[in-house]
Amino acid sequence: SGDLLHYTFYEINEHKAQIIRFSDIAAQSLFELEKKSNWGLIIGKTVFKFIRNYFFKLGFLDGITGFHICRLSAHATYLRYYKLLQVRFCLHFVLSLSHSSAKVSLPEFAAASTHFWSNSVN
Repeated sequence: SGDLLHYTFYEINEHKAQIIRFSDIAAQSLFELEKKSNWGLIIGKTVFKFIRNYFFKLGFLDGITGFHICRLSAHATYLRYYKLLQVRFCLHFVLSLSHSSAKVSLPEFAAASTHFWSNSVN
């Protein structure tokens, strides 16, 4: 249906910047799907991502470059679920302040969280 354009990175900073942009998009998508996050999930998914890419997908055959690519991929997974955890924590805080008399729906909270997504953690 759509074209998939793949661009290489010339510097690690370009790759990190893209990871940050994509982790924002992924975390927002997970939030809209009402997915949950916690520290066990964050650590487990991050470690699994690195092990899968470095060992099972043979990233170690690319030497130090393969190590860094696998590390950055695991870091992207960490950021995705950490940002989701942050937004879920903020939602819980807002709802606890409302004292159940005023309900905040997920779409309303997502619309109000534009500031969060534009100033996300690096």
